[in-house]
Amino acid sequence: MSHPSAVIPSLLAGLALTVAGCSAPETRSGPIDPGLINHVVLITLEDPSDARELERDCEALLAGIPSVAVYACGPHHETGRETVDDGYDVGLFVSFRSAGDYAAYLADPGHVALVEKWRPRWSEINIYDIENR
Repeated sequence: MSHPSAVIPSLLAGLALTVAGCSAPETRSGPIDPGLINHVVLITLEDPSDARELERDCEALLAGIPSVAVYACGPHHETGRETVDDGYDVGLFVSFRSAGDYAAYLADPGHVALVEKWRPRWSEINIYDIENR
């Protein structure tokens, strides 16, 4: 397993492919621009069997927040590559078009409720905020 920061380029590339694959080919002219701020969260739970519950809560509480431009959540995807970190239970990717949108997300009652519920249940969390220039 590599350092968690080594997973970020792979996670972003995979998300870009996933999002691009969801677009109609005739309307897509290039790679999808996820936003100005890309928020990547890798969560290791005290009890890994709680991962599906966390994924459902993320979907219910985060995906519909108005300031979210792109949302993805799920488990590690095994590719067989030794350089990809698999040391987390749930990965979350959320993009925002502006710093104001990110601030609104952080203050949103859905985000606050999710963090309050799950903070006692994670053993480790790694958060990466990437500016897309």
